[in-house]
Amino acid sequence: MENSNRTILVTGAGGNALVLRAILGQEPRTLRQYIEELARKASA
Repeated sequence: MENSNRTILVTGAGGNALVLRAILGQEPRTLRQYIEELARKASA
């Protein structure tokens, strides 16, 4: 999993943004944005 996450962070290959927008109903976040959000919530 760590190797996969590193590849996504380095290459930016995180899926199809159009499909993600359609599924989520909003602009998708990057893995980095997600982790930063988790860190903010954990420190609050």
